[in-house]
Amino acid sequence: MELFVLLGILFVYNVVIHKYIPEKYHLLFAVCLSLVLIWWRVTQSDIPLGEVGVSLSTMLNGLLYGGIAFRIIWLIIILSILIRPTRGFFNDDRAISLNIRQLLYKALVNIPIGTVLLEEVVFRGVMLTLLLQQTTTVWAVVISSIFFGMWHILPAIASLKSNKQLRKMRYGALIVILGTVFITFLAGVGLSILKLESGSLIAPML
Repeated sequence: MELFVLLGILFVYNVVIHKYIPEKYHLLFAVCLSLVLIWWRVTQSDIPLGEVGVSLSTMLNGLLYGGIAFRIIWLIIILSILIRPTRGFFNDDRAISLNIRQLLYKALVNIPIGTVLLEEVVFRGVMLTLLLQQTTTVWAVVISSIFFGMWHILPAIASLKSNKQLRKMRYGALIVILGTVFITFLAGVGLSILKLESGSLIAPML
């Protein structure tokens, strides 16, 4: 029942935040929802903060695992930008309209807090611990990662509208949406493993 409640909350939030809430308020809504979900998970199920992944005792582990993953991912991104066939996927019309201050705010504040914090609390904190109580670790990781992939359908549509190269591709919309869901599913599996191995949400956040 708790899982269905969570899915209902996420569905409504995902639609409302992308369709009706101005972007300047996204950060506030994300932080509020993150705090509410942590409170709900801990108080309603008597789950300690440590199991959710919010604990000082696992912080160093989170920094270690997350730091290693951070370096690997950035290396992949840099190589993808340097290689001509994949460079075009990083073109985004939304970045052109931003000045340096706005770009830094988006990269260093809005995305880490407004996007990453919420996603890790939801999928690797609350949802994963819910599923671990009801099924095996493998299925908990797979199911939470499937929902993580589906969570990115609306952002995929937004990125399609902001990238001319993607729009020119044959079946571009289908490729982008299915590709985004599949890639974020794989990312969800990796992020779940980071959380389980480190015991901290800091690792997948990094």
